[in-house]
Amino acid sequence: MTTQKSSLNTFSFSFFSALKEGFIIPLIAMLALILAVPTTSLFSILELIKQGRDPMTGALIEGEQITDKFRFYIFDEYSALSNNILMHLLVIAASILLGIIMFRFIANKKTVNVYYSLGIKRENLFASKFLAGLLLLFVSVSIPFLLTFLINIKYFGYSKELLATIIFHVLGYFVLALVAFTLTATVFSAVGTIMEGIAFSGILMLGPTIAYYSAQFLMDKLTLGSPYGHFYSSENMLTNSLASGLARFNPLMFFYTDITQHGYLALEYDEKKKLIWQAPSYTNIIIWALIALALFFIGMVIFKKRKAEICGFLGENKWLNFIATFLIGFFPMGISIMSIPSLPLGILVGALIFILLYLIVDFALIRNFKEWIKGLYKLPIHLGIVFAIIAIFYTGIFGFSSRMPALEKIESIDISFPGNTMVISPLRGGGFGEDFTLTFDSGE
Repeated sequence: MTTQKSSLNTFSFSFFSALKEGFIIPLIAMLALILAVPTTSLFSILELIKQGRDPMTGALIEGEQITDKFRFYIFDEYSALSNNILMHLLVIAASILLGIIMFRFIANKKTVNVYYSLGIKRENLFASKFLAGLLLLFVSVSIPFLLTFLINIKYFGYSKELLATIIFHVLGYFVLALVAFTLTATVFSAVGTIMEGIAFSGILMLGPTIAYYSAQFLMDKLTLGSPYGHFYSSENMLTNSLASGLARFNPLMFFYTDITQHGYLALEYDEKKKLIWQAPSYTNIIIWALIALALFFIGMVIFKKRKAEICGFLGENKWLNFIATFLIGFFPMGISIMSIPSLPLGILVGALIFILLYLIVDFALIRNFKEWIKGLYKLPIHLGIVFAIIAIFYTGIFGFSSRMPALEKIESIDISFPGNTMVISPLRGGGFGEDFTLTFDSGE
């Protein structure tokens, strides 16, 4: 019993010490979110109330009151886009910074031995700091939306739709914070220096976005019929983005598309006099919560098996070095291939840029000339992967872009004309920038 009590005491000490150490960043994030959410919501509601009064007499206009038009109001359409971008950046940055503060001791020679001497098991030390961070992050995102909930109740009254939307906002932003925080904690458990922990955390969060845009650049130039990255008018209007299409597989974007559709609820009814409202989908939130949970256990296992001797030494994690050097070179190579008219020249310039960046970044991560020379065998591997990807896109993704299904299996055909409607004005009129689809069903 004494051992269990002692273990509990050290766990509690580590937990409350972490709360004290890390509360500043979540506090700042919470204050910023209060400005972004409840404050914006309140001002928008007050403006709507003003619009419901006669500007000359101040009398209420029948049918123009906010309760005649909306069930709740958090953001207008513009704020739903712009504010959520800022909130995403804020929550991600705050979560990474909190992860750095909480777990930098792992890569700091001066503090790591002190923590190891506390008599607490490594997994308990990792878990206590992790749980403290989760509590701080949950409070920082929930309070602003709780205030928004109360403001809407005051002006619109309570509704199940309002409650469901507020819960969706809170859980979505909490999971967004959880992913960034957990990834940072896992990275610090695997590296030897604070600099690497910061750099790799940022690179891995940006990794899918870098990969998607790099693939889009290659598809735009190499793959016949690619729907991504083309321009269809003299105004150079980007028609589609691979990163947007794969947003649910991106730790930066998995929540953004969903949340922008739930800024307010207008009182519109169907033919059965039922309120038109689409309940939020929690699929992406659940998936990324499970990913964060998996990262937590991976980080705890890595920290438990970590050798204390690597603390303070660069380049100890070969896998993270490999990923970082590849992504940093792959992105500008994709830009080179896309932007240079001559494909052979674009590949040559891109390969030279890739090699140069690889040599610089790899040396910066190792800082040991002999070890750096010894590790140059990895460069051909990187280039081999890049050229294999280029070949895949050049051949139409294994021929998939030109594949024709059997005639009897074709049920319908959709032909989309994205971009400027001037391109299809003989077919149908419309405003600038709209998308049109011609559909041919079987038998027609």
